[in-house]
Amino acid sequence: MSRLESNLVSTHQEYIYKCNFATKASRALDGKIKYAQQTLIDSIW
Repeated sequence: MSRLESNLVSTHQEYIYKCNFATKASRALDGKIKYAQQTLIDSIW
């Protein structure tokens, strides 16, 4: 494998890692928002 190929592979793996991280982060944020909304609704009622 040439240097360029190995650079492309590592960049691609880093990209996948970042995408996975972003997905997990957005799911966690989504969960927190839903929890906050539920808490707010419960406190109003």
